[in-house]
Amino acid sequence: MKLRFFSDCVHWPEDQVDDLKAMIDASETISRATFLKSVDPAEMQNLEQQLGYERDPRKGLTMAKDWAVSYYRSTLLGCPAVYFVWSAIEHVFTDLACIRQPAQEEAAAVPILFHGTLKKSVPEILKNGISKGEGWGGANTSGAFLAKTPGGALYWAKIAYQREHGERLEEYHFDRDHGKDADELLAVLAVQIPDDQVGRLRADEEQFEDMGADFPVDDWRQSLEKIGDVRFEGEIPSAWILEVIPPSKVQRGPEMAGTEAPQKTFTLVEQSTKEAPFRDIPEGHPVLRAVERVLDGPSHYSELEVDQKMTVRIRASGTSGVYSIWRTA
Repeated sequence: MKLRFFSDCVHWPEDQVDDLKAMIDASETISRATFLKSVDPAEMQNLEQQLGYERDPRKGLTMAKDWAVSYYRSTLLGCPAVYFVWSAIEHVFTDLACIRQPAQEEAAAVPILFHGTLKKSVPEILKNGISKGEGWGGANTSGAFLAKTPGGALYWAKIAYQREHGERLEEYHFDRDHGKDADELLAVLAVQIPDDQVGRLRADEEQFEDMGADFPVDDWRQSLEKIGDVRFEGEIPSAWILEVIPPSKVQRGPEMAGTEAPQKTFTLVEQSTKEAPFRDIPEGHPVLRAVERVLDGPSHYSELEVDQKMTVRIRASGTSGVYSIWRTA
């Protein structure tokens, strides 16, 4: 049995950080050859490609020739695991069926999710529920799209407003043009999916290509962690809506229902135009999750210190190019 890719330490589930530390503490060094015998070859090849390695040594550096990459064997939650360390980031492979078994044995508690909408639609939604909508990517899916955080849902509400009014689809432009009126234009709905309806949750396939997702469509938990959004197949009854949150409450952070205050903010400057379309955005913003490759600086934007910058390539719906990311707070 080949071990499958589970996660890297940057995107590690917050509730399993202690398990990651325990895995690292109990690990032993192994050779690359031993590591490769344990893992799914297609997933490993895909990872090497994402990290910028060449397959042909005549064309450039291969991972096999990179002395800075190290390989380890350990256990994760009692399941066999191996991992490699690249640029101080652990990339972990394990037996996914084994590691998910404890969670499957417990009640499938679903976190509170969030849906962004136009404020004018709220009365109808509270009466009849959230209707199915068409996705905005290329997967041609329909359903009710839900975000992991109120901030993520608010982002999509802003984009929905701009789409309706034929405006440029960028959060910065909404904040500049309509920010002071956001409470009158937008709303975020807190939604609780009942446990017996969990089977209708799906990954947000509309963002698969943008985010480089490589997990099954029915793995909605990975979609929340790695993409930040999920899709519910069908309509959401009004009875599942817990609260209507105004944008001003989302932006305050500490008082925001169902989430924590953002600890870091960033500004993105587009290299060719020197414009800054994204200013003082929080760490979980979708455009930051769309970083395709780091060109200069730390290996991940979360490692930036205040006033430090890095250069990255970003590819997402409506956004593609080389950007400088500045840590502003």
